Amino acid sequence: MIRFTENKNQWEKFIKYRAQLDGGALFVQNNRLTYHFYDKETYRSMHANPRVKMKEVKSTWFHVNFLNSNPTVTFKAITPSSDYNNYFIGSDKNKWAGAVKNYKEVIGTNLWEGINLQMIGDDNNLKYNFYVAPGADPSDVKLYYEGIKSIKLKKNILTIATIINEMAEHEPYAYQVINGVKKEVPCNFKLKNSVLSYDFPNGYDKNYELVIDPVLVFACSSGSTADNFGMTATYDEEGNLYSGGTAYNIG
Repeated sequence: MIRFTENKNQWEKFIKYRAQLDGGALFVQNNRLTYHFYDKETYRSMHANPRVKMKEVKSTWFHVNFLNSNPTVTFKAITPSSDYNNYFIGSDKNKWAGAVKNYKEVIGTNLWEGINLQMIGDDNNLKYNFYVAPGADPSDVKLYYEGIKSIKLKKNILTIATIINEMAEHEPYAYQVINGVKKEVPCNFKLKNSVLSYDFPNGYDKNYELVIDPVLVFACSSGSTADNFGMTATYDEEGNLYSGGTAYNIG
């Protein structure tokens, strides 16, 4: 399950939340999303066979920039999970953080005028919704992909490729609730110069809220999230269990 972890000074201040992905991480910032991946297959192959010669583990990143978005937008997480994380990394205690909460969704209010962004973690996918208030302009939603290898649109499915992996965004689904009835609104991707936006060929009723509902699929992601391998374990006379191992991850 993809969850959003709050920043309590364990990361740089411009990071608001971090989501653990398989072989990488997503960092939520006020004006963009940053994806950072490493070559998990190379790393795991070296651990599985210690006789293999050590190789360079490549990593890559890309940004999804919210073009012309509100500079004062704030992101807020809701629906906390029951567990929490502790970060005691390095010798600088000022960057240690305890009882760091995890959340199931993050909301950016008024990202563009009258438009909110909701992000929800799924098993291996990232679901997000744009809520367009009555009278707001959905053409304001423009997402600029920076740092990718390629981005292609075919049969209304968006494919995003990096030097390490590939992701896809399914055909967007849009709808309105009018007089208690959910009505689908035809919606297409528009892609120009790595800028993604949305088109509504038949229009929609601007007197009601419009919801744009795409799903990002991490096509090459499955299994464990952070690479962690147990190496040793013991116990004490009080019945406590201690374990030690290695972990490799982003952030």
